[in-house]
Amino acid sequence: MSRDSRFNWKPIAQTEKKLAEYWEARCAEEKEHSTKLIADLLFAYINKDEHHPHDFEVTAFENAVAYLRPYFEPPHFEYHPKLFVDHLERMRRLTGNE
Repeated sequence: MSRDSRFNWKPIAQTEKKLAEYWEARCAEEKEHSTKLIADLLFAYINKDEHHPHDFEVTAFENAVAYLRPYFEPPHFEYHPKLFVDHLERMRRLTGNE
């Protein structure tokens, strides 16, 4: 069917535009969220205390593990997820936030 037929293409074009705007906004939100996660992890790493983790270290690690959980299944993840979960539990025990 050609565009010059009697079919009204306007609603489809509007829907297409709305979907593009929606996904553009979602990608921007995801980028902002990912950027904050990485910045928090880097800050926690630079300021880490091996023997007594700070609350911001535990929070940064908790947020990263929560963010990665949907990807813990192969083929998305090449590291063993238990490594991250075990480390988080160790951090919580050291800070008394079990």
